[in-house]
Amino acid sequence: MDFMLICPKCRHALKMEANAYTCAGCNSSYSIKDGIPVFTDKEEYWCNADRPTMARLIAEAESSGDWHGAVKKHIPAYDQHISPYYRADAQFILPVDGKSRVLDAGAMWGGITIPLAQYCQDVYAIDKTWETLRFLGVRAHQLGLNNITLAVSSVHSLPFPDDFFDCVILNGVLEWLGSEEEIILERQGAAKRDDAKTYTRRPDEMQLAGLRELFRVIKPGGSIYVAIENRIGLQYYFGYPDDHVNIRFASVLPRKIANFITRKLRNTDYRTYTYSPRALAGLIEKAGFATNELYSVYPHTNTIARLTPFTIFDRLGRLPTQGDVPFNILGRIKVFLFSKVWSLVPNPWRKTFSPSLSLIAQKANGEPRKDPRIISALKEAGVLPNGGSTRYAAVIVNNRYANDNPVNHIIYDASSGTPLYFCKVARERSSLAIMEEADQLKSVRERLGRSSLTSSIQQISYAGRVDGVSLLVMPFIDGHRIGNGMSDFLRRIDIVTKSRGTTIQYIGRKIQTHARRRWLRSVDGTFLDAVTWLAQFQKATATGSMNFGADGVDWVRDQLERIVGPNVDTANHKNAIAGLNKQLAALGPVTLPICMQHGDFDFYNLIRTPSGLVVLDFEHVADQALPLFDLANLVFQPLLQEWRNNQQGISLRDYAATTGWSGYLTAWLRRYSREADVPMALLSLLPALGVIEQNAKRYPKHRNPYDFSMYGERPFAEMIDWTLDL
Repeated sequence: MDFMLICPKCRHALKMEANAYTCAGCNSSYSIKDGIPVFTDKEEYWCNADRPTMARLIAEAESSGDWHGAVKKHIPAYDQHISPYYRADAQFILPVDGKSRVLDAGAMWGGITIPLAQYCQDVYAIDKTWETLRFLGVRAHQLGLNNITLAVSSVHSLPFPDDFFDCVILNGVLEWLGSEEEIILERQGAAKRDDAKTYTRRPDEMQLAGLRELFRVIKPGGSIYVAIENRIGLQYYFGYPDDHVNIRFASVLPRKIANFITRKLRNTDYRTYTYSPRALAGLIEKAGFATNELYSVYPHTNTIARLTPFTIFDRLGRLPTQGDVPFNILGRIKVFLFSKVWSLVPNPWRKTFSPSLSLIAQKANGEPRKDPRIISALKEAGVLPNGGSTRYAAVIVNNRYANDNPVNHIIYDASSGTPLYFCKVARERSSLAIMEEADQLKSVRERLGRSSLTSSIQQISYAGRVDGVSLLVMPFIDGHRIGNGMSDFLRRIDIVTKSRGTTIQYIGRKIQTHARRRWLRSVDGTFLDAVTWLAQFQKATATGSMNFGADGVDWVRDQLERIVGPNVDTANHKNAIAGLNKQLAALGPVTLPICMQHGDFDFYNLIRTPSGLVVLDFEHVADQALPLFDLANLVFQPLLQEWRNNQQGISLRDYAATTGWSGYLTAWLRRYSREADVPMALLSLLPALGVIEQNAKRYPKHRNPYDFSMYGERPFAEMIDWTLDL
């Protein structure tokens, strides 16, 4: 690294001697601590956990060779800050490629550094806290990532030469550049500080100085990515505390008033300045950059469900305000309610009140503007034309967040706002999920051949690797998923208090009853269409048949033998299983097709278009299977979701009978019986047959089986002895 590092004080080249870097220009010396050079004059500390905890974490991670196990042991509350790759989902909209040299400024534990290092040639990670960088180094070594360079450094005085980086990432860091105080976030806002620092410069002056230093080390034509909370985010007007000082309304108040309140409550100045969209762009441009694009980020820059360019935001309706998040149930409820309130703000003001913002700006110097990486990849793959004047925009649309899940994008014509493609990008470079899904889609389309159902299956525009990145690209489907909205939300959440006989409980029950009835009425037609489609699909893909009346008992036995692990103890249900076998033996001859199985056939994977239903996400296809599992998953999944959240100590079957579900289940299964030629006597056993097959299925490692409603002991116990009255 000798030729790459300069003295942050006088900018002379540094020379490595013994266990330090020395500067011939000013005689400064910088220690190297466990392989990490330290370019700060004093040991600074900025972390969620305290120093003793971090010391134990590092020692355990290094000695055990299991960094993740050490995290779960010593700082389990912060595992979601460290392990998930989704914190770096914005990397695919950056103007970088596989040969880029990128600086993660304020890297901390490496939430962005690690996933970014999979896809860029060199990643430099700086932070003021040696402990977090030391852990990052241990983690990178255990993951086999050898292209990460670490340095303890302030953003204000960088040890890198001019014009060195292709891109700099400043995620959740800009607001802290106006403060030089030691921070332990788990204690932040809990009490008044007793070590408040006196400053001679305003926070915005210090932030600007840091940006100008970053401008210095970026190559001409290179870029900076800044992500930060929106000072005027709508959540703050409803009392959500400022993310940095934990004081309500602090960010939206005039700075002087916020400073007065913070001094009273925290004994320190209010210095973590955030900005409105216009002010953020103005600050970045004042540092010398030319803004390429502002983005609305929902719900937060570290958990991106939607990232939408301001230039096309107004044309996308409510899309920028939607998306599921990997939070607990209370967090998801809060985010959902916020999205509904935010969507009521009319355009063009809606984007101004985005909860968080990000921005890409270029060190222009006459250099042409570069495309986001995903756009460049699509051009290289031949999906988008490489020439011409058309500009394209990418919107991140996430709903799943496991490392092996892809980052989803919609690609738009930026001029017209027309959606062109839906694109999945591998979050984890080693993941095979995208290519496996592409193979599944191809096999389904091949099996259907010239069937009229082929048009209801997604086409593939491209599947493969470009610049080391796995892509699955499909034409965008102009339609909507069924069942979403306030009625779906209200029917599934527990808004009934635990107290009995209260007015709140009575009102809550009335609201849920109304919401459930409204939702069931709204989706009834689509469910009928879905079971019709399913029966046709199974007939079109059938390769043989099975006499389930004769062989059903053997099938049940085989499935039960495949249920292993703690999810279900079948011995606890031997009487119910014996009763099921007795009913199967009494069925008489029943012929079922051996056909393709979708494997995740539920209403979330259905899109209604003007020309009919389109079925998505053929990720778990079975080439030869019985037809009943897909049907059970479709009709029971929403019921199980609702019952799990709202049941008041009654069985699933009683809940279905008392809430109006039974009538709809009967209607949907009667339609399937007519279309598939399956007798109702067999369909009356669908709860037991579906839950058995669900718990016997094997899913890839990136899918948590408990995400499937029929998986686990609780639904098994409820459904194994439930015979439908059809």
